[in-house]
Order: sequence, then structure tokens, then C-alpha cells
Amino acid sequence: MHFPIIALENVETLKKDWCDDLPFDDKTLQEHTDYYGDVYNSEERRDVVNSDWFAELLDGYATLDKKRYTITFHDVDTCRRHFEEYLEDLTKELYEKAKNHTLNGYHLYVAANEYKGCSALFYLSDDGYAQTSFDFLDDATYRAGKTYKIGNIFDAHM
Repeated sequence: MHFPIIALENVETLKKDWCDDLPFDDKTLQEHTDYYGDVYNSEERRDVVNSDWFAELLDGYATLDKKRYTITFHDVDTCRRHFEEYLEDLTKELYEKAKNHTLNGYHLYVAANEYKGCSALFYLSDDGYAQTSFDFLDDATYRAGKTYKIGNIFDAHM
């Protein structure tokens, strides 16, 4: 299955200085991919930014500016509340599966790594590390009020 790794850049970073090569020793990238590296072309990048899944992923956490290719995180309380509500719904869903004897380890793996089943990864260029969609949104409170430029997007496979 192919999915994107979305690099987030400081809004001041010039395009020529964007991350164009991901570190092969990044633990998250190693654990969640068996291949990554090719940079999406401008059309593929635009498709990700304009996709419904990307807007839905950020909904409640950040405002997506599709013209400027930026995301601006909401305030701490909004991000925290939204994530807590998500966890409440998720644990209810997992509990129902457990009661029905249909819960398995893979369900827990996905729940702990993929926010709403989104396999995309995020690479924070200024910080120098990657995160799963789940960790990225769990950490949204630390990014409250900050704006990031969507930089290069890399193809990945698992």
C-alpha cells in the first residue's frame, strides 16, 4: 500500500531549502515503511493538499489553507478537547469489538498508529523526525497557534 509522508516546513523556509531527502535512520520511518523516497510532483502534491481525507484528518486541529499550502493549528484547548473526544469514540468502538469477540491485535495496532485509519506520516523538518498520523495529532497541543508550510511530499510503501 502506497501512502504519503508529508514534510512540514517553517513558513519562512524557501522552497529551495525544503527537505528533499528523508533520513534513513528515523525510527518512525523505519517502523512504518518498507520503502520511501520519491518526491511527489506538483500535481500529486496538490491532490494531497486538496483531498477530502487530508481536510478530514486536520479537522478540529488546524485550518488548512489550500492556496498557501499551510496549516495553522488551533488553540491548546480546542486541540486537546478534539483529541479527547476522538479517544473516547475510539475506545467505545474497540470496546464493542471486544464485547463481540472480534477485537484483535491488528485493530489495536491501527488504533495506536493511524488517526481515523490514515496511514500518512508527517516529517517535521525543523525538528528532524517523523510521526504517525496518530502521534502527529496527539501532539497538536504543542503546535497550538503555529503555522507550517506543506513542503515536499514523499511516496512511501508498507
